[in-house]
Amino acid sequence: MPPHDDGHEAIKWFETSAGLYLGSVRSLFASEFTAEHDSVLEETIIGLKARGLSPVVVTGQAIFQQAEYLWGESNSKSLFGKPVASKLELELASDSVVIVKDVIAPSNEKQLWYFYNHLIYPRVAAGHPTVMVTPVSYEEFLRCGAACPDSEFRGRAVTWEKLFWLIEASMINLDLFRLMRQQGLPPMLKAEYYLWMSLRERGLNVLPQHVLGDYVLDLALIENDRRLDVEIDGLATVFGYAHEAEEAKRNLVLLSNGWQIVRFTTAEVLNNYNHCAEAVEDVWRSGRKKSPLGRLLTGQKVSAISDLPDNDDHQLGAITHGGGPAVVIGGAGTGKTTCVKHRVVYLVNQGISPESILTISHSPETLRSVKLGLEQILDKQTVQRLHLWSWHDLGLKVLKENLAAVKRKSPLKLEPNPQKIIQRLLSKQKKELDANTLDLTTGLDEFTVAQAISMYKANLVSPKEVKDRAQDEIEKLIAKVYQSYE
Repeated sequence: MPPHDDGHEAIKWFETSAGLYLGSVRSLFASEFTAEHDSVLEETIIGLKARGLSPVVVTGQAIFQQAEYLWGESNSKSLFGKPVASKLELELASDSVVIVKDVIAPSNEKQLWYFYNHLIYPRVAAGHPTVMVTPVSYEEFLRCGAACPDSEFRGRAVTWEKLFWLIEASMINLDLFRLMRQQGLPPMLKAEYYLWMSLRERGLNVLPQHVLGDYVLDLALIENDRRLDVEIDGLATVFGYAHEAEEAKRNLVLLSNGWQIVRFTTAEVLNNYNHCAEAVEDVWRSGRKKSPLGRLLTGQKVSAISDLPDNDDHQLGAITHGGGPAVVIGGAGTGKTTCVKHRVVYLVNQGISPESILTISHSPETLRSVKLGLEQILDKQTVQRLHLWSWHDLGLKVLKENLAAVKRKSPLKLEPNPQKIIQRLLSKQKKELDANTLDLTTGLDEFTVAQAISMYKANLVSPKEVKDRAQDEIEKLIAKVYQSYE
């Protein structure tokens, strides 16, 4: 019995398109495939190998068996939540193509945990395509998955809703594939299709998956000498250095040839595709983006970094760093504040909305220096849109906005001297001690307790853990003060 036409065509589309161009990755979820259709998958695997790709093929049963094993290993041998991985997990995360056969929806917390953390999320984050093949319908897969209980490992929660969102964001299911084929469109992810439809409704002639040399653009608008590339990134904040380098090279090629680039995240489009379309229309018609959604790259010259030494590659690297974290370490007077200041300028010039940039300083003095420096480079209106905070002011703002959650009433006020708070709490706790125990705590003052609390916080030790580990009356007293202080 031959496989149904949509599934057959979808598998063949994946075989011929995977890795063909540099650009967004589109995975495939093929439903209603049984063992009778294995010949189609075998042909696809042979075809991928002929193109130089070596797919990892694994069954759903093997995935769930590994979930049982790794869950036990992680709980018994992992310290402080450090992840455990075998050779299979490394292959699933890093290989160019993964095909999962005969997969069914997770039905327990171990399977859900493994499915999310070791299969779907790593591949979406790394930008590698995946094929998932299930014998059931897509609706039945979703219905069974919705009945799966939530999973929690070392305080990290995974829900079916999170997993389902990733599948929908990164994979083309057969219903979506069929819809694209009926409309004469190339297979698109849901976010791409929604944005394409909204742009078409606005009268814009938008081209899906426009090929430009070695690259394929998600959506493109071209008219005479005007060119706009619209990209939708899956998990833009977690891509590694290799992806950053590829994206930077691609951006350079486009910007050098007169293109403008608007980049959205999948979450932005799925949550606000009409607003994202409005932002694209603004850029196309006026060359500017007013919406806080997305970021615009125009090839404009980045503000000069005049006060940095010409040979200071470390600071320049930190200022122009792409996605992901970067740490700048230096002594007094080495230019850390200057580095942060120009990093903000660089991000604004790269099209990042000022409202999306948060700068936190330990001291108000440093914050004032950063703000004054920014006003000398950027206009004051842009600086006013930035989020510039000291640690204390930001913390107070968060507390004021969440008074009910912290069980406090307005107004809140800052205590500039934490030792005074600890002194009051210590005195209160000492009043409840008997005479003999009170004698033991004679040398215990607020400074000693403050140092102990600071040490606990630095090592992420909670008041409950201090209380449970207390071996004498002094440690019990410190635990009570710590709990009240929190």
